[in-house]
Amino acid sequence: MLKTDKVFRNFLISRFVSQFGMMAFAFYTVFAVKQLGMNTITAGVMTSILMITQVVANPLLGRIADKWSRKWVLVIGSAVSAISAVLALLIKQPELFVLVFILMGIGGAAFWTIGLTISLEFGTETQRPTYVGMANTLIAPSAILAPLLGGFLADSFGYPVTFIASAIFGLISMITLALMVNDPNRERTRNIEHV
Repeated sequence: MLKTDKVFRNFLISRFVSQFGMMAFAFYTVFAVKQLGMNTITAGVMTSILMITQVVANPLLGRIADKWSRKWVLVIGSAVSAISAVLALLIKQPELFVLVFILMGIGGAAFWTIGLTISLEFGTETQRPTYVGMANTLIAPSAILAPLLGGFLADSFGYPVTFIASAIFGLISMITLALMVNDPNRERTRNIEHV
């Protein structure tokens, strides 16, 4: 399937790279406390805001994806993840860091919720279990490697380098999705109409 289905292969590449686009997420709180002087109570509030954002974003993004396009919601999710890393670099006031956490919640919700459901749109009914299995299994190495790379970059070069690298990976994921992945649901609908 990876050899014959170029769209699915590009989708997997984008998902793989997305993990690296989100590697900065694990360091936002530590950065805000250590570098911006955020107190632990505020950090706890930020974590609560992150959770609330994810709870709100999950059904909202799902509805938007159902009505519009799962692919483009994923593109927006990758863009939002990249923007969160850039904002983490630019924001100097701890209280404004809430924007980073909100964007992180939206980006994470898009990646996990929509990323899982879009994999159901590839292939035929009989191929679908294989597509879903591959979509979930083949990105596993990046889920392990991304935090390790993020930690290495943060320890060796500092948080800003981690955030910049994360933003670059997020942009690569976004561009790959936008330019190299056809919307599988629309593609399937088009094929059905031509039959």
